[in-house]
Amino acid sequence: MQGLHYLLYIWLGIAIEASHYRGGTFTWKPVSPQIPNQNPVSISFTQRHAWRRGYYYCNQTTIDSGGTVGAGDICCLGTQCGSLSCFPSTAVPCTDFSVSQDTSAGQGSLILNLSPNIKIALTFTGGDWITLQNGGGRWAVTTQISTYMRADGHYNTAPISAMVPVKLLRQGFSYTWLIPTADTDGDTVKCRWASATATVPTNVVADECAGILTYTASTVGFWAVSLMMEDYEFTWQTSPLSSTPLQFIVEVYILNSPCIVGPSYTGARPAGACVGVDINQIVVEQAIFTVGCSGATLTDVITTSPPGMTRGTITQSTSNPLEYTMSMTWTPPASAWGKDFFS
Repeated sequence: MQGLHYLLYIWLGIAIEASHYRGGTFTWKPVSPQIPNQNPVSISFTQRHAWRRGYYYCNQTTIDSGGTVGAGDICCLGTQCGSLSCFPSTAVPCTDFSVSQDTSAGQGSLILNLSPNIKIALTFTGGDWITLQNGGGRWAVTTQISTYMRADGHYNTAPISAMVPVKLLRQGFSYTWLIPTADTDGDTVKCRWASATATVPTNVVADECAGILTYTASTVGFWAVSLMMEDYEFTWQTSPLSSTPLQFIVEVYILNSPCIVGPSYTGARPAGACVGVDINQIVVEQAIFTVGCSGATLTDVITTSPPGMTRGTITQSTSNPLEYTMSMTWTPPASAWGKDFFS
């Protein structure tokens, strides 16, 4: 039954730094996916954006009071937009911030009442990336929304994805990481480079079907990574049901340190675990991290949280000085049915 459970996917990452815009994602879902032949079709549109904290300030008081970060217009593209043109809605409640990495991020949702049997695109564009090694300073975060009914008689729910605003990679090392995706409908989800704003770092090897990136961090600097997650109801389909954008920063940095092992998530739940949560019930999760070398300390964990989630302080273990813990507490509201990420 719709609304009974909320699936929380845990993707824990420790990342760093980017000037102004630092990436974002859109997704959407029908308010009542199982009610056929709606007119209008009510769509819950969710957006997440990250910014330089010095530009859009956020602290715990901002989060507790529901303060917002960001600004700008989202515009509808296509011939079926009707009266929906541009609307100033990119200021979203702040959910996460990092003092050490100078980032503020937020997430918010709004209801769009759309005509049935249409396809539209919503886009947010600008030109305030940090100076990049590849590509220019402009971005375009764009999602495709469809109000056609699926073959199973339901309205489609778009895939979701998440990533910390800045992925920190040490020069001279090779990395492989999975782009987290999930789909409430259980559809096949494929990942590809976004065509308009992709600034692919050199030496990147992408498995687009699996959403896996492999990268040798050779050149110091910043890149904007622009991906698109698309869902298919049937494997033979060539056109996706919807498109979910994901944009974030990769920073390659120099660190002259004998410690070559960075901090890692070592909690009881594996990274990528799916946690079933009842609506309006408190869930508490404990994240455990281990630093790679004696004498190293963990001072910050960069998070991507759903609205309303609170995180505790980072606490060093008294029995193992290499181990740190941090708690997360959340009560999902009824509107949060489906899937989401904490990373």
